[in-house]
Amino acid sequence: MPERSKISAIEEVSELKKLLQKESLLRRAAEEEVNSLKSQLAQSKRSEASGNSEIIKLRKMLEDEACQKEKLEGEIAILHSQLLQISI
Repeated sequence: MPERSKISAIEEVSELKKLLQKESLLRRAAEEEVNSLKSQLAQSKRSEASGNSEIIKLRKMLEDEACQKEKLEGEIAILHSQLLQISI
């Protein structure tokens, strides 16, 4: 193999190694970005689930408060009626 061909082949191999290294770095960066996005998505889903749980809890509390209010209003009506009967 002539000297010029050897040099050309060595340069080509060197260039291919650089390209491969660059592609490897790009792939690693892309994989890290994917992992980061997966982590963010998982955190977002956990936050959403926690928020949904809190909403359900608050709805239950509101429902309980509404029932308690209705019960107290009924008791007030009974007491008011009894008070009217006593004053007659």
